Amino acid sequence: DKMTKDAQSCFLKTLEEPKEKTFLILIAEHPESLLPTILSRCQIIKFYPVPKKEIIDYLKKQGLDSSKIEEVAAAAAGLPGRAREIFLEPQKLTEIKKIISQLQEAMGKDLAFRFQLAKVLAEESNLLEVLKIWQNYLRGNLFSGKNIAILKQIQNVSRLIQSTNSSQRLGLEMIML
Repeated sequence: DKMTKDAQSCFLKTLEEPKEKTFLILIAEHPESLLPTILSRCQIIKFYPVPKKEIIDYLKKQGLDSSKIEEVAAAAAGLPGRAREIFLEPQKLTEIKKIISQLQEAMGKDLAFRFQLAKVLAEESNLLEVLKIWQNYLRGNLFSGKNIAILKQIQNVSRLIQSTNSSQRLGLEMIML
């Protein structure tokens, strides 16, 4: 889904005429961005997040301090590899908490504060990671229509930043509005 339309057209030839005994596995976060002719030649298999209980069980087997298991499992958002990464690099959990704290603070502040935060975040190299953390947090806290609207806007901006040459700051400002 990160390929340009021209690249997708070229890739279509490979899909139409694969070599004998060839399996191609395409992984797409946004399959709707693929050409319909590519989608029509694929069998779609959806992968869902691993249940939190399974991640907790895994973390217990790894010997993680029981006081941090819930936090790490929540921060992993159903991704076992992410849980392992956070387990092996404890500072990741601190970073995630800081990013969530920034979001919570921004939600309670005025537009000038939120735009200033957008300016700062737009200059960070890990913006897509920040947006994923925001998405995970909001998915776990869908108490209001406002959170759902913010979540949708974050998803749209993430997709635009990944697939186009869109302004990161403008995208963040759209979220902040």
